[in-house]
Amino acid sequence: KSISQDTINEIEKAVSLYDSTIKTGNDVLDTILTEKSLKCSSNDIQLICVADGKILNFMKDEDIYSLFGNALDNSIEASLQVNEDKRIISLTSSEKNNLLFVTLKNYTKNEPIFIDNLPQTTKDDKNYHGFGSKSIKRIVEKYNGTIHYFYDKEIFTLSIIFELDNTTPKQENIIF
Repeated sequence: KSISQDTINEIEKAVSLYDSTIKTGNDVLDTILTEKSLKCSSNDIQLICVADGKILNFMKDEDIYSLFGNALDNSIEASLQVNEDKRIISLTSSEKNNLLFVTLKNYTKNEPIFIDNLPQTTKDDKNYHGFGSKSIKRIVEKYNGTIHYFYDKEIFTLSIIFELDNTTPKQENIIF
């Protein structure tokens, strides 16, 4: 008895979902990466991730989710505007000399405009867009980290560095 094409397609889809699960050692980061990996897969974007999520345990879960969620959303959006052969996002994290390095790279169609070292939104409605980069910066600074954005030859890079012995969160002033 042969298996129908529909059954084969369902099996391939199930295997693809299983393959998209990423394990870094941090449940929150794994959830974000799995979610974004599925979005990338459905848009023919290759997401390459080499990250040790255990190193991020100094951060609050909501900060990890916001930091990596915003950064990956921006990368995915930029990747959708380039040719399919350049739809590649690379996320790495590594520790060396008590420093945590997080790097996110992707191709981009246009050179970004920077104001105060922050890339500006390309969307028309500036009142409702452009908060992701500010949120990323706020979270990095909350944990005494540094953030830099670079653009060179169609490649956009987000670089974050944390001193692992200096990650006690700063108190935030919340204004209502």
